[in-house]
Amino acid sequence: MFVLHEDPSPLTTLLRSLLSTASFSEILPLATPDVILQTLSAPVLPIQHLGITLLQKATLAVSDAGIIASWTDVIKKLLELMLASEDTGISSRSLDLLLGLLKVDSPKANGTGLVWRRMLEDRGVYELFFKLCSWDGDALPGGKRAKTEGQGRLLEFVAKLAELGFDAVVVSRFPEIEKKFSISAEDPCQGLLDFTARHAIRVDDDVMMHMLLLDFYAALLNSAGPTSASAERPLDYLRKSGLHTSTIGRYLAPEAYSDSSLVQGFLESKAAEYIATFASLHPKELLAEATPEIPDIRQPKRRRTSDTPPRAEPKPLTQALLERVQFRIEESRQHPHPPSLRILTSLPPNLLIAPYPAVVVSKIPLSPPQAEYISTLSSLFATREIYFAYSDAHPELWKTLLEYASTPALRNEALASLDLIERLSQNGVWGLREVLESPGVMTYLITPNSRYAAGGGDPESSAFRISVKKWETLKSIERVLGEWMDEVPGATGWAVVIAERTRIGVWGSRAGGEVATAEM
Repeated sequence: MFVLHEDPSPLTTLLRSLLSTASFSEILPLATPDVILQTLSAPVLPIQHLGITLLQKATLAVSDAGIIASWTDVIKKLLELMLASEDTGISSRSLDLLLGLLKVDSPKANGTGLVWRRMLEDRGVYELFFKLCSWDGDALPGGKRAKTEGQGRLLEFVAKLAELGFDAVVVSRFPEIEKKFSISAEDPCQGLLDFTARHAIRVDDDVMMHMLLLDFYAALLNSAGPTSASAERPLDYLRKSGLHTSTIGRYLAPEAYSDSSLVQGFLESKAAEYIATFASLHPKELLAEATPEIPDIRQPKRRRTSDTPPRAEPKPLTQALLERVQFRIEESRQHPHPPSLRILTSLPPNLLIAPYPAVVVSKIPLSPPQAEYISTLSSLFATREIYFAYSDAHPELWKTLLEYASTPALRNEALASLDLIERLSQNGVWGLREVLESPGVMTYLITPNSRYAAGGGDPESSAFRISVKKWETLKSIERVLGEWMDEVPGATGWAVVIAERTRIGVWGSRAGGEVATAEM
């Protein structure tokens, strides 16, 4: 196979098919380390894919993964393909394969840990991460593009590795290697995670890589969820390294970090996603955190003198976030800033019912029509007090939502409005009553659209999708109504009307027919 002068795809496809049911132990007599290494090193992609396919069989058993762990050169080659292959398919499959081996061999899953030790405690393997991804490491044939692509794959790999075992990536392994690839002698690298998060990537002239790096910080937070069995949590590392503070600063004061409005916008959005993740996972720590001091890193540092006034007591971080969200909402009603809205929906509900936060929520406009704003309200209305405070501030709420829901030209807003109705009805007795008793809502829902008006039944048309969503919303209300029948006034009457309406389907009993309706 290695001396073929024609496309080997037919042969490799046949081999993959013939060996598809064989276990790793059954192919071992043929798939020796030397043979596997030859397939992975072949200059032809189909042969490389064959080698990866054979190795994937070892991800099904701890014992087989242990065998692969003993093949040092194969592990090195897989790491090289993951970080330096010019083919994205090969690099992606190599990444998945290595993670699969690590997962099945994880001590948390009763594995032996042999693969983990090979990748993180073998000097030659460990150093490859640094050589291939550091700008001070090995030059790659693809130049700068290949190096940045490898760094992106490193971010993805380490984030997923942290999910499997955060303790393993946060510790220092070979200080002499890590020091060699540090950004400075005064700020030495202290482990694979630290290398990935702070030392590998130069963000000053690459905004796309900087955005990926901020995504990586959020992924780190997510890797352990709200709790962690590790001695050190991802949040602890991010705080200790200063990354937590600087990322929050990029949202609160993006102009302090860049003169470019374009760069400010890109990084502000990514920083907001990080903050929303932090707020969702660590609400108690969010509430206790003060606003960080945000230096203007574009200006030289000034030495504090005795005449310099002391810094005022920092305000709570939540207040600073709410002020920034309010600014973003008021800045342009026609162009929502989804990351800021996500921060708002990630904040603890008991915070948002306080006077100032409630004012911020009330700033969310109902017009001009914007689906992002309506979807944000859908999430916030899970809390009764927030709903009533907003509806008191916006008596036009239901009139506006029903206008949107009745306008096929506003498909996104119509679907978002129907989703709000459906989600509100799921919020217990009070939410269901609001849907049933708010003027015009049920009349709209139980009146079927004609098939002709709904784009002649074209499933891609806006009118068709709105009609289907309308019927699905009514079905959801019907299910909830059955749960609260004894606690909702008029529930029996509504149950009869809704059952009749849902029974005859999306379009009603006649193509253009109407169902007589009356508020119950």
